[in-house]
Amino acid sequence: MLYIMPRLLCCAVIYITGVIIISRINTAHKKRTHVLLLVSSLILIVVLSLTPIENAFITFSSVEDSYQYNHIGKVESVIEGKATDLVVGKNNTIYNQEIIPKSQSGWKLGMPLETKTVKKVISDGLQIRVYQHSTTEECYLSVLDVNGMINEISDNIQSSFFKTENSDNKLKKPTYTYYSYLGKYRGEYILYVNGNSIPISV
Repeated sequence: MLYIMPRLLCCAVIYITGVIIISRINTAHKKRTHVLLLVSSLILIVVLSLTPIENAFITFSSVEDSYQYNHIGKVESVIEGKATDLVVGKNNTIYNQEIIPKSQSGWKLGMPLETKTVKKVISDGLQIRVYQHSTTEECYLSVLDVNGMINEISDNIQSSFFKTENSDNKLKKPTYTYYSYLGKYRGEYILYVNGNSIPISV
């Protein structure tokens, strides 16, 4: 994962430089100063890890390149939006969803803290989630079907739904997830599954 390497290198250089400086200074509290330097370096790593400074000078040519810069694993699916894309990634047997922001010339880095789950609904064995990007406020919907019960799925804003299959799970049977792009939709959202209405306040 390329994202963490320059941050570790930067903090290592700062720490080593600090150790050299401390070793050349006559002080009665060298041990305490070393501890403070180490703690400060660790805090700096955390702060830099939460700050995508690359967005100021790097634009990725594909959403896959952006995702893999700061994630381990591969991209399984991409659901396209207007100002963002939703990426479904997989690392071994673990799936995760992250919203990646776009620019005029490509894609920027998305951060896990920018993708919020703003709604969770369980209805007739379906697990429904609405994800929102904190900056653009664009939303995406996911519907997890563990029993393969969905024959028809639609909504009241004419969204396109994308179906993915996961055969690598603890249930020892295929499960299916349906994704759709909701945009900045607000109000009473209605999901239709097999002719039944599921209202969801977004």
